[in-house]
This record gives sequence, structure tokens and C-alpha cells, in this order.
Amino acid sequence: MKIKRRYILSFIICLLSATALSQNRIDSLRFELDSLTVDIPALQHEIDLSVSKISIQEFIRSMANLTDLNISIASNIKATVSNNFSKVPVKDVLLFLCREYELDLIITGNIISVVEYRPFSEEYISKPLKIEYTSADSSVSLDLRGDSSSRVAHAITEISDVNVICPPELEGQTGLAVC
Repeated sequence: MKIKRRYILSFIICLLSATALSQNRIDSLRFELDSLTVDIPALQHEIDLSVSKISIQEFIRSMANLTDLNISIASNIKATVSNNFSKVPVKDVLLFLCREYELDLIITGNIISVVEYRPFSEEYISKPLKIEYTSADSSVSLDLRGDSSSRVAHAITEISDVNVICPPELEGQTGLAVC
């Protein structure tokens, strides 16, 4: 009985966490759209749009035509929309669509791209670096395949007690050749 309660409690906690993360994403989109209304006043334009069982691409295209917005929607998004909006600002409709259909917005100037939402992948788990330091002759042996230059510089500093600084133009680059 206790185990069943734990599973139920764990499920509820996971559900609440997922809801909170989704709400944070929507709040961020709302903030971004609110700040864009100065440059793109059509986002505040209220629309009247009633549709039944049309593709989301057609729905967004109709909304864009009504308001003279520059909106692009990814062709890989497959959803059927049935909605009735009356005097609703375009930015609210976009937020609704993002929440309901797991979409995201990418803003480029005055162009709004609607794409599938892809949550951040799990944390990067770094592999151990293959660096050997010989203090007798101060030589370093390296296997840097796929490692970032800043990470390598940090590791060399740790094992050799020699401060290695990575120039800004090489920060984060991978696949560097060492001579």
C-alpha cells in the first residue's frame, strides 16, 4: 500500500514539474511577443477566425493574411485545428497554439517562424580527457578528438600547474590541431 502511494505521489510530482516547465516556456514566449508588439503592431491586432478541421499550416496562413504578419510554419508540423476565436489578439492565438500543439516561435526581424518545440536535451556528460603530462621533459601527450579547446586548456592547467590560456577566438572550438 505504501509503495502504491509513493508511485502515485511521484507521478503527481512529475506531472506538476512538467506543467511548471511548460508554463515557464509559455511565459517566456509571452514576454518575447509583448516586447515585439512595438516593432510588429499586428501582434496586437484582434482577429475573428472560426475554423473546423483544417491543417495548422492553413490556420496560421489565414491568420497571417488577415493581419499582414510575416509568419512561416515548419512543414513537419502535423496538426488539425478546430477553433473559434472572436476578438482575440494575434499574440494570444500564437501563445495558445504553442501551448496546445507543443510549438515554439523563432523571431528573425519581423518574421515569426513557428516550429516544433524541442526541449533542451539532457545535460552533457563529459568524457574524461586523454592528456598525459611528463614533468621530466615538460611534454604533453593529447588525444583531443571532439573536445573543446577551453576544456582542454583547463585540464592541462590542472595536471601540469602551468597556466594555459585559450585565446577568445578559439573558445569552445573542437577538433583543433596541436603542433
